[in-house]
Amino acid sequence: FTRQWLLTERIDDIGPDDRVHDKRKVTFMKIRELAREPKAFFRELLVHDLSMLNFIDSDFAMVNDETAPYYGFGEVKGRSFQRVAIPADSERGGLIGQAGLLKLTSGKHSTSPILRGTWIIKRLYGEKLSPPPGLVVEEPDIRSAKTVKEVLELHKTEATCNRCHSRIDPFGLALEHYDEMGLWRDEYRHVETRVGTKDVTKRKAPIDSTSTLVDGREIGSMSELKTVLMEDQEQVLKGILAKLASYALGREMGIADETMIDELYQEIEQKNFSLRAAVHAVIAHESFAKK
Repeated sequence: FTRQWLLTERIDDIGPDDRVHDKRKVTFMKIRELAREPKAFFRELLVHDLSMLNFIDSDFAMVNDETAPYYGFGEVKGRSFQRVAIPADSERGGLIGQAGLLKLTSGKHSTSPILRGTWIIKRLYGEKLSPPPGLVVEEPDIRSAKTVKEVLELHKTEATCNRCHSRIDPFGLALEHYDEMGLWRDEYRHVETRVGTKDVTKRKAPIDSTSTLVDGREIGSMSELKTVLMEDQEQVLKGILAKLASYALGREMGIADETMIDELYQEIEQKNFSLRAAVHAVIAHESFAKK
């Protein structure tokens, strides 16, 4: 389920850029283990009857001997994932705090606020994003842009682009202090290889992660993004419930299924939004019996 819901099989598709990252810290082995983390996290919630709100934010993480040092959480023995408390000075926790999922929504050499924002809207809010049929987009001239945020702002000047960018971009921009490997950074690091040589040129640029959602709420960090998700917890948890129900029923959820999702939400609300209770509620629902 986690593979289909979160697309975890794609996390280790691309390796690190050795020109930027320390070969001893960012390795293929660590990336493969980061790809296993979401499944271990889901299992921890299910086995120990924990709240689905942990998907939004949690005070613990699931790590092993490869991933604990990656996060700076100290040493952990063994390849099995273990539950550890997240340090008070860390923004980690929940799904969006996991380095593997931050890597999933990035390219090999750079992050992508658009990919990250789209992932949050689709995977957490459970919304569909698709352009209207026959849409013709006239790309704006972005040659004057010096930062990622400026590029995105120029896209918003086109009405056809702004329709989606105004919803997507703020979520992704809030995570820009985490690089393409899911690690914290204080500034952008651009690396260019000179054609025909092995020489590289490195440039740095400041990060501006601040933005405003379409409803006026301002966000500029992972912590503030989690606050927004927690404020929208009903919509987010219903989105996750819809993913569970879709997996159980073997089909996509539609408008006709909204009553079912509302009923599931009301049932688990009485049980502190337990993930285990959610699975039981889906199985006990008449729609599952009739599939």
